[in-house]
Amino acid sequence: MDRDVNIDTDIYQGYRFEYNEATNATIVSAVFKAGSKDGEVIRLSSPAVFTVNDEFCNFQDSAEYPYMLSYASRLPEAVLDLVDFRRQEYINRIELDSLIPVKDFHAVIDSASHELKVSFSGNKLCKGEELRLLVSAGDEEVSYIVSGLTDNVLLIGKEILNDFAGRTVRMRLCRIRNAELNNASPAGGSVRFVYSSKIKEVVIP
Repeated sequence: MDRDVNIDTDIYQGYRFEYNEATNATIVSAVFKAGSKDGEVIRLSSPAVFTVNDEFCNFQDSAEYPYMLSYASRLPEAVLDLVDFRRQEYINRIELDSLIPVKDFHAVIDSASHELKVSFSGNKLCKGEELRLLVSAGDEEVSYIVSGLTDNVLLIGKEILNDFAGRTVRMRLCRIRNAELNNASPAGGSVRFVYSSKIKEVVIP
């Protein structure tokens, strides 16, 4: 939102990188808040400015991360440059090798237990990581936080089967990692990495 911001206000920086394997696209997005991560979302105005690889970002009022740029490829790195209201500059160079792939994603319904079985290959989850299963049918999309990971196999309860009974759904698995920003303002900063798998279609009985 637009609002008057005191020139002495420190800006909290929240950055997000998402690579979508299905579309081979990378989205870089950002949110800025007044004073802390719990502060009010602000829209930058002169002299404050933000660029990604020297490009200005589009601003979308309704988005969780309102500053956004998209790339039609897997971006190797991004240079994030924030100049705040005091003209203090904060540059962060992010290598997108930090996006951990979700490979060989499979989703099948176990005929014996009537549960959804999800599996993938790759490194096991580390501290600060989580998995989300995104399930969509038509215009409806639901995000499920998944747990119970054992050797990269997840047994997900009957909630999804009840929510989408009798429908063909599209599923993708997102691996999410959160980290602190290396060069943040006194208000702090964080970066979120999201690797989104290819899409699988599953018929829910």
